[in-house]
Amino acid sequence: MRHVAFALDPDDYWVEIISNNKVEDTEGINETDPSTYRFNHTMIRVKDQTKSLQFYQDMLGMSLLRTSESPSSGFNLYFLGYVPGANNDVNTKTLEGVLELTWNYGTEKDENFKYHSGNSEPQGFGHLAITVDDLDAACKRFEENGVNWKKRLTDGRMKNVAFVLDPDGYWIEVVQNQRYKAT
Repeated sequence: MRHVAFALDPDDYWVEIISNNKVEDTEGINETDPSTYRFNHTMIRVKDQTKSLQFYQDMLGMSLLRTSESPSSGFNLYFLGYVPGANNDVNTKTLEGVLELTWNYGTEKDENFKYHSGNSEPQGFGHLAITVDDLDAACKRFEENGVNWKKRLTDGRMKNVAFVLDPDGYWIEVVQNQRYKAT
């Protein structure tokens, strides 16, 4: 895969670097313009792809943008995001804010298998975040649908933020999108 590279950051996290242009078009170019860089996606590993896809699509309203199956390597990749009308065949290289779920075959069958969410010791990855049109209504909907909570709106001092948990225990911060806030 000549269009993808990985770099290790100072905290030992891997950063995936994806070309926006065809490799052939950039051969021989030795300079780059950081002002053109964009945050494309983040990847988390999931135990059960069915439960995770249902959660991110049905509970958080994401669309499945693209699926990449690798049976010979024993894993599938699912790319999700907020793209109206997506049909599982979207060129995700040009998007920003995409969530990549990596599912390794068989993990869903092992009841003791668990991924580290990054929030227990040793801490690392923290959380994902989404904005919603109406924070109170979204939290009520999550409650009615049995979503697991890390922090409800009524918990603690910060009454303008909630945290829900995905099926693997990853934290998802939920905040009001000010563009949609009723006045």
